[in-house]
Amino acid sequence: MWQFFYLSNNGVWGAIVLILPLALLWGYDDTILPKIDSQFFQPLARSLAIWYLSIGFLYLSFRGIWNYVLTQDLSDGSTSLQLSSLTLIEVLIFIGFSIWEWFNLARTNRTNSHRWQLDSVSSVILGFIVVTTILCFWHLSINEIPEIATFIINIEMFLLATGLIRIGLMRGIRGGFWGGLVLLTLQIICRTFEYNTGLLLKSFVFILCGVGVIVAGLWFERHLLSKN
Repeated sequence: MWQFFYLSNNGVWGAIVLILPLALLWGYDDTILPKIDSQFFQPLARSLAIWYLSIGFLYLSFRGIWNYVLTQDLSDGSTSLQLSSLTLIEVLIFIGFSIWEWFNLARTNRTNSHRWQLDSVSSVILGFIVVTTILCFWHLSINEIPEIATFIINIEMFLLATGLIRIGLMRGIRGGFWGGLVLLTLQIICRTFEYNTGLLLKSFVFILCGVGVIVAGLWFERHLLSKN
């Protein structure tokens, strides 16, 4: 009988469970299923992956999450996060399926018969997965690093937001542009309110972000109209 695992006292499984949905969603491809040649559901899966990643980064960007929620010493059963619905064999199946999906991505994007590679966006997402997994594992299993983890997560969040804005501009995708702009604005506002800053500065940042979003949105819509 397989034992159940606890997020609070097993950093390996804690990190895997936190990041596995992202890997599964982004790596999904309709063509890996029998008798399916189109990629009808892949855009939906990747949109859900971006939502999951954005919300996850926003959640993990708060210092209190690393200090009080993701800790190594949650020994009380009422506070530990028990993975009672996932056994070891189920987790391994999902891990194996995720690895297979990503190998399939690399195979379908190969430039020649001898070299498999990921496209630039998938490579960045893979980088986010690897870095975030290492951070969670290190914090939960080896040594608590709330300051370092918060700093790196905020860097990843900034890169994700600017990347979405850039893709939205290059490809004329409203969802990408507005999603990145809102995520970047939320990051600035959250950091301003999280740390001890004066009320005047908070008000100034709030107004500045609002004006910035309006101006950027109007410019983007005019940019799309000029392209069409």
